[in-house]
Amino acid sequence: MKQGHVPTARLAPIIELLMKERWPHVDACDELGLKAGCDESTIRRIIEQRNPGVSFDLADSLLCALGRADLWWGELNDIYKNLRFHETCALPSCGRTFPESDRSGKPKRFCSDNCRSLYHKTSAGKATGNRYVQRGRCFKGHKVTPENTIVVRLKDGTTRKQCRACKLASMAAYKRKRRREDPFWNAQNNARRRAQRAARKAAA
Repeated sequence: MKQGHVPTARLAPIIELLMKERWPHVDACDELGLKAGCDESTIRRIIEQRNPGVSFDLADSLLCALGRADLWWGELNDIYKNLRFHETCALPSCGRTFPESDRSGKPKRFCSDNCRSLYHKTSAGKATGNRYVQRGRCFKGHKVTPENTIVVRLKDGTTRKQCRACKLASMAAYKRKRRREDPFWNAQNNARRRAQRAARKAAA
């Protein structure tokens, strides 16, 4: 999400004038709140200039709801150029924010080269040792807790930790794929499940 500081001293008169022009006979704050998806009390605080500034996202949604987003390239152009936008790292388990573009002006998706490398390696299915040291979350964003962690024993006798939620999702995806591609495996699996249900019913 982009974040920035827009002074209410500049924004409030514009919002108030546009609301009066568009909804002269009704409560304009209520109408604008419905269109912009925010509370009407927030709009009243902006008009009364109770806060020195508001976020860029809120100001942009209000101007878009009023049909005047073009003001960012007109009357509010100086504010738009001086805003420092931030993005969130595309690696789900990172969550750090960073400036939107680097010195060359190119947009960035990751906060560091390490996050970029880890994202592409894990997307390609390669095992990485850094998956469980990132802010207590796995690559998919699940919290790494004792309840959500299982220990898997490998063929060479060593063990490694694995996210339980990721393991269950992977098993479900594998079963869905086998059902589509292998009718014989699907029939065997159904027979095994019927036998298990019958055994449980007999034991009860």
